Amino acid sequence: MSGGVDSTACALLLQKQGEVEGFFMRLHQPDFEKQKERVKSIAEKLSIKLNIIDLRNEFEEKVLDYFTSHYFKGLTPNPCVVCNREIKFGLFFDRMMGHGMDMAATGHYANLVCIDGIYHLYCGTDRSKDQSYFLSRLDQRQLSRVIFPLGGMEKEQTYRLVEEHGFDDFRGIESQDVCFLEGGKISCFLEKRAPGNFTMVQSLPAREKSSVNTGAFSATQSASEKDLVSPAATPFMSPHLTQPRAVLS
Repeated sequence: MSGGVDSTACALLLQKQGEVEGFFMRLHQPDFEKQKERVKSIAEKLSIKLNIIDLRNEFEEKVLDYFTSHYFKGLTPNPCVVCNREIKFGLFFDRMMGHGMDMAATGHYANLVCIDGIYHLYCGTDRSKDQSYFLSRLDQRQLSRVIFPLGGMEKEQTYRLVEEHGFDDFRGIESQDVCFLEGGKISCFLEKRAPGNFTMVQSLPAREKSSVNTGAFSATQSASEKDLVSPAATPFMSPHLTQPRAVLS
């Protein structure tokens, strides 16, 4: 659970099918305490048990180090894809199963089809919210233990579902920011990771303006800061539902 509309709707749908517990990851969210209180409030309203799993050290090693090193090399990282594979659908799911869970569910807009024992990942029905790209590196073991209750729904249906159950404060708060970037500023994050290494002030005569160079890391191949932090509403890659996104062994 994240405290957002999608995970809340997911929990509501699952409650119609069986016993549900909520799980919340502690990573390096700048607003962790605020987010935690919101998740706790939602769990209480749904009358479900909430478990908080601390994965800060693992997230640091698997995601933040990867993200930082790629920028230092002038490459464009994709932290959400790596986090899904290594943390959310990896270590986090392992911890869930350690709590006796049979399956895990997330609020991603994607679909799964199992054909002859092989799991195929497909786009979500709502193509404007499709998230199959961010799940494209999941392997068969990971796909075999997850369900996507929102895969066949439109976003508007999700909003209506939670509003029917008394949650009327979700509209207008949807975020596409990278979760660990405070204010969505990549440059500020990288400067904190290696202070003093990336800002050069050119010395000039008195009363002349100085120029500041934030360093080579601010320019990477294939994407801009805006592209990474605020992706387009329409997916860049959007194959038909008859074509699987990926099948990994």
